[in-house]
Amino acid sequence: MKKLSKGIWCCFAWLCTAVTLAEPSPTAQLLLDIQQLSSEQMQGRETGTAGAAKARTYLKERFRQLELTPWQGSYQSHFVYYKGRRQQSGINLIGWLPGCDEASGSIVITAHYDHLGMRGNRVYYGANDNASGVAVLLAIAGKLQLQAKPCLSHHYFFVATDAEENGLHGSRAFVENPPVPLEQMLLNINLDMLARAEPQQQLFITGARRYPELRRHLQQQPGELRLTFLTHRGPQRRGSLLQEFDWPNSSDHAHFHRAGIPYLFFGGMPFADYHTAQDHWQSIKPEMLEQVFTVIWQTILWVEASSALQLRPTD
Repeated sequence: MKKLSKGIWCCFAWLCTAVTLAEPSPTAQLLLDIQQLSSEQMQGRETGTAGAAKARTYLKERFRQLELTPWQGSYQSHFVYYKGRRQQSGINLIGWLPGCDEASGSIVITAHYDHLGMRGNRVYYGANDNASGVAVLLAIAGKLQLQAKPCLSHHYFFVATDAEENGLHGSRAFVENPPVPLEQMLLNINLDMLARAEPQQQLFITGARRYPELRRHLQQQPGELRLTFLTHRGPQRRGSLLQEFDWPNSSDHAHFHRAGIPYLFFGGMPFADYHTAQDHWQSIKPEMLEQVFTVIWQTILWVEASSALQLRPTD
């Protein structure tokens, strides 16, 4: 990859300082969004259910509050997929934040809002998986709106995907019917399970080894959060515990990867309450969530300071 020039990197460092001094922590809103999306009223947000519809109502209102532009007049993007021989339907939510007129491409930020729904009378709340990722997506949109003066370096699509738990169907539908040509998508940033940092206060960033300047900068962030950087092809070390987890195909970034679009996946490994009814908002770790958000926001600032050529490595 082509390294950031000294001038660009100095500008990036100044941006980081300015934002840190001027803006309060978004943790309170992050926690509120997680609590709302994983409430009992949302009924676990299973695709095709009333709970998922309630989650969309909440998210569409948040998109409006954040002044994201509906794509082609509507936030909702319907799609169909097959579960066995049965046709199913899902609904992605897409908000757009335009960049400068001369912006050369788009950044697609994804987080799935669906979860497992109910099993009998038990609600599978899905606070970490993945109300946390959606909350971070919303927080990024809010901070980028403040940053968009006079305008942003890139266009941004914010995509809350549906039917991820069923087989990554929402992201597949987005990639197969993209709002802009795929060659104009510079990078996918996918967010999944961000509020627990388990095991051992770890955040995994798959795809980051393509970007050595970003990696060096993130390693300098203060706090107890441990960052583990993986290649876009997944762990290379034989016998590693990490090899048991299929990182390139583990979440919605998989379809972008298969389409040749670079990605950064911020996420955690399966945690103690993974896919159980105990994944509720009370188990969220606010101090870890704040540190995770800081790392992701620093990444967004790096993206804003980077050219299309720097974001689309050829390896």
